[in-house]
Amino acid sequence: MRNILFLFILTLLAACSSTPHEATVQKDALPPLSQDFSGVTFPVNIAAPSFSFCAPAEEVELEVGISGMDPAIFVSADTADIVPPLDEWHELLNAAQGKQIYLRIRALEDGQWTGYKDVVAEVSRDSIDSYLVYRLVYPGYELWGEMGIYQRDLSSYEETVVIRNTDISDKTCVNCHNFAAGDVQKMMMHVRGPIGGTMLIRGEDIRKINPAAHPVGGDLPNGATYPSSEKSGRFIAFSSNNVQQFFHSDGKKLIEVSDMASDLFVFDTQTGDAITSPDISGDEWMETFPTWSEDGLYFCRAKAYKEAMPLDSIRYDLCFVSFDQTTLQFGKPEVVYSPSAEGHSCSFPRVSPDGRWLLFTQSDYGNFSIWHPEADLYLMNLADRSIRRCDELNSDNTESYHSWSKDGRWVVFSSRRIDGNWTRPYLAHFDAATGTFGKPFLLPQETTDYYLQLMQSFNVPEFTTAPITIRKSLLEAIQKEE
Repeated sequence: MRNILFLFILTLLAACSSTPHEATVQKDALPPLSQDFSGVTFPVNIAAPSFSFCAPAEEVELEVGISGMDPAIFVSADTADIVPPLDEWHELLNAAQGKQIYLRIRALEDGQWTGYKDVVAEVSRDSIDSYLVYRLVYPGYELWGEMGIYQRDLSSYEETVVIRNTDISDKTCVNCHNFAAGDVQKMMMHVRGPIGGTMLIRGEDIRKINPAAHPVGGDLPNGATYPSSEKSGRFIAFSSNNVQQFFHSDGKKLIEVSDMASDLFVFDTQTGDAITSPDISGDEWMETFPTWSEDGLYFCRAKAYKEAMPLDSIRYDLCFVSFDQTTLQFGKPEVVYSPSAEGHSCSFPRVSPDGRWLLFTQSDYGNFSIWHPEADLYLMNLADRSIRRCDELNSDNTESYHSWSKDGRWVVFSSRRIDGNWTRPYLAHFDAATGTFGKPFLLPQETTDYYLQLMQSFNVPEFTTAPITIRKSLLEAIQKEE
């Protein structure tokens, strides 16, 4: 039996050569791969991407090297899973900082080896933040009972659980994780249901709070919803929303999510006060999606919902309101961009860490853009408030939630470009000097079929600079009776 097993292993090893073959046919075309890496800019510390060869072939060979130099990596594989070895990939990227690399493909097609044009990509000197934190949730409204917040080491393929709702006694919803400048020591997240509350994490100190419990300057009838943590961690801005779901029997948008009411406030973690003002709370407007700048908050605002108002008539403009962190006073809000004047709506404003740029999502109406195939990413230059559509990031399908890395050199954004149904995370380099993004690429996975097998969507991807290590104590704090 052992001899048979040994011969079987030898046969498998012999099936894939350890020596590169010479191409007898050379095609003047890029190889048909499952992902397009041509022109992509990779972070120097990113995990190796996996991909497949999308044409009939018996075997595929991959060589990877620095442009103008001999290959440093050789892989012989079947057509399904082609992935450079992780250690060799990192060695190559470290040597290739600021340079181009090539992916050279040869395929055994109809008994002869066929070569293709090199796929050429860039390697940035800029490292990407160490971890990405996201929620995995089924993309429909009826399967929310199984979800979790996870973290991924971006230099490897290791994914670990932060919290799963199946670990909680009543399997309640967990969502809206947020960090102060990517710091896992200054984190918060929401827990819904009978044991619900906002989990405020400051190092080892974990507390369940109600941020809207002590309003100062106005009423907050709808609790705390979408958060944005100021970089010091003292202040967290929230919108206070009454959100409803609507269902349509036909059309491209079968599910619609809309605010019925929303206001803004700032929670002071030192005093426990929820600071607001009549200018950003009340019945005239719906304010939502706050995000911090150095001197205040950008947010989205629409006319208040009225009974029987068509949902596709609700459109949000981009606004700004100053906030003095010493006096704890708001200024008067101003409209800085009015897409509603042209029949559009904006959501998810995010200011770059250097304060120079603001990335946001624009769609035809509403603010829950994940259900809008027409949703695209736009960039505002805050120096002159000029705006452009980010064609280098957008696709023919939904681009929605997005966030910046701590140094502002990278963005992660949600896209449904593959199939229109599942949301997946894409990464792209950002040049702050020119205000342009590099070609985006899908978060690398160890196997090619990872995204085909996963039936959940990536929700609210956020960069962090270190792993979250308080899983056990966080679960205990969530289930602790007040």
